[in-house]
Parts: sequence; structure tokens; C-alpha cells
Amino acid sequence: MKKLYYSIGEICDLLGVEQHIIRYWEKELPLLKAKKNRAGNRIYMNDDLELLTLINNLINIKGQSIKLINHNFSEFKTKANILKNKQNIENQFASVPDIPSKKKDAHINTTEISDDIKLLIQNEIEDILSVLRSS
Repeated sequence: MKKLYYSIGEICDLLGVEQHIIRYWEKELPLLKAKKNRAGNRIYMNDDLELLTLINNLINIKGQSIKLINHNFSEFKTKANILKNKQNIENQFASVPDIPSKKKDAHINTTEISDDIKLLIQNEIEDILSVLRSS
């Protein structure tokens, strides 16, 4: 049974992420803004949960950076348009190449890494540094 709204703790339990991650996503994605109740606590509606699930999947399953997600979301203008085009968005990210895994004793020649992968790595490093600076 779906609830009318969820707390940030409930969202985190459902997605398997920490609260600071959700707050960071809210900061980086203008279309993702939680409402607040009278006590000032964040509350999320079902469409927020659906959007957060999409974001979580794009980051943790597809390996995308929050900046790339924000760039792609910006063309849809509203949360409703993003959710309506959820399948198209997931398909867009399906074509992004996987980052090669780092194996023990394996040496990767940087000239063999494509520019797309280098950009993905750079974006992830920038995201990590941003989180570390905000801590």
C-alpha cells in the first residue's frame, strides 16, 4: 500500500542510501525539492519517491554522475515530464560505455581510455570532491 508521504528516513531505507546523499541530490537537482511539514522536516510524495528511485538507479546501477543526470533532466523542465519519459531517460544512459574495472596487477594505459570514460571519471571525481568539501 502506498503512503501519502514519506519522511527522509523512510526514503533512505527504501533506496538504501544515507540522508546526506538525498540532501546532496536535492542541492544538485533543481527539479528535486522536498516539501516540508510544519516541524520543518522533509516530506516526499509518491512522485518524489519515483524520481528519487530513478536517480538512485542512474547513479548506482548505470554509474552516472549527478551532473550528467542534471544536464539530461534539464531538457524535460518538470518532474512530471521526467517521470513520463522515464524509460527514454534510462535508455539514454544505457548507451554510455562502462568504465573498465580495475583488476589487481592490471595497468591501464590512459591512451586506451576513451574521452567519454575520461569525462565520466572527471565528473565522478568532481562530485566526490564536492561532497568532501561540504562535509
